Amino acid sequence: FYTQLFAPKRRKYALDAQTKIVFTILVALPQQKNASAWRINMKYWVSMAGLTGLDLLIKRIVENCMQLDSKKYVLQDKLIIRKHHNDGAIFDSFPAKKSVIYVASYALFGFFTGLFATEKSKVKKAGLMLILSGALSNAIDRLQFGYVIDYFTVMYGRLKRIIFNLGDWFLFVGVTIWSLAEIFTSERTQKRKYYCSNKGDSFEESK
Repeated sequence: FYTQLFAPKRRKYALDAQTKIVFTILVALPQQKNASAWRINMKYWVSMAGLTGLDLLIKRIVENCMQLDSKKYVLQDKLIIRKHHNDGAIFDSFPAKKSVIYVASYALFGFFTGLFATEKSKVKKAGLMLILSGALSNAIDRLQFGYVIDYFTVMYGRLKRIIFNLGDWFLFVGVTIWSLAEIFTSERTQKRKYYCSNKGDSFEESK
């Protein structure tokens, strides 16, 4: 069973996919300023590895134990477990732009990795960790198979039309957290600058 579950199904050009991804991640490591900063960030790296590993494990089980587009209804038919090969971007979008998606995916992965390595805010760092977890899982799929494995559908509203994997949700939640944190931080900074400028003007007038 173990051999069947983790049997390699790589394309000819996708040799050592995991090594390529790990090399990309290691680009961020030299940006850690000291050993203390690395220890603080360790919990995020470990969490990222755990979430990525969980998604990849489920994908491999689905890939090796289910037929393509087969379905299993669970949770009183509120969730469908299915096997689907996604040739496009997140949520099966832009299937015809494969080369563009490859370049954009790895460019964004490198960009967010750089942000993660230098970010000090815990909230933003948590959001970036989720983004990288989802991006890493899907990037490994693209390198290894040439497509991303999606495996469940939520039977609610418009979500019925979309087939997800956990990596997609990591990306969505991570981008939401990081974006909201960026907005609130920007507003707080502007208010602080406004307050300081007004205080300075008042001080000049008192003179």
